[in-house]
Amino acid sequence: MGTILQDMMGMLSRKKAATPKTDDYVTIARYTSAQERMKPHPKVETELVTMGAIKTFVNAGTTGGVTSVALSTNGNAIGVSGSPITTSGSLDLAFSGSASQYVDGAGDLTTFPPTIGSAGVSGTLALWTGTDAIRDSIVSATASLVTIGGIMNVQGATVQMPDLSHIVNAGDPTTKYGFASPTFYEVKIAGANAIAADSTTAALYAGGVPIIATNSTGVQVNGNVNTADVIATGDVQGNTMSVSGMNTAPASATAAGNEGDIRWTASHVYVCSAPNTWVRAALATF
Repeated sequence: MGTILQDMMGMLSRKKAATPKTDDYVTIARYTSAQERMKPHPKVETELVTMGAIKTFVNAGTTGGVTSVALSTNGNAIGVSGSPITTSGSLDLAFSGSASQYVDGAGDLTTFPPTIGSAGVSGTLALWTGTDAIRDSIVSATASLVTIGGIMNVQGATVQMPDLSHIVNAGDPTTKYGFASPTFYEVKIAGANAIAADSTTAALYAGGVPIIATNSTGVQVNGNVNTADVIATGDVQGNTMSVSGMNTAPASATAAGNEGDIRWTASHVYVCSAPNTWVRAALATF
């Protein structure tokens, strides 16, 4: 034993190093007992063991059978290099694409949609003028009002407006376009001038006052009727009736005339009582 220890000490002192081989021998020492280990000069037993035996001993304490490690990804956004590793090495990941792309749910590179660079006006609705261009439209909206700054043209569709009472002219709140669902009943033309209608009556307003009103029984006029001829198939009622000037008397009692025609002269009132048949009454002071 002393010779072997001396040889080992000599090798260390000369700093001789060698690459071990499988069939190289290594000297190992064992204590003869646990109590011997505590002594200043313990007794040991030495044995020669090959490097191959040491390797087998070390490997016997490991588990598993992995001989290769690989890495892969879905999509085209991330590239993998260095895979698989069978002995030693590293797995490297490299991201592809550009700042104009993003990685979608499938792991692929996808180009961002076009961005809208122009600024809009608060409260207006957007109008697309191209695939990637937008501007404000003539339609604006608030929580309770939609305003159209032009003509609304509806083609090939039905506009349904349930429970709509009226439409207000923004420039003149007194101008209303009204509905008594589903019957249209009023169009206010300008200010207090209007035409109103429902299922039974139609009226023409001027200054907020109904001037002419019609229904199934006749026409009512509030004011003067200035016209060359008034033709009525029913009764004409009024507080007064006047003519702007005297008429020409019929040439004879059988002059041409329509039943119901009336003419005034300075001395007589002529009434056509039947076609081409006239009677008259003389006028006198009182």
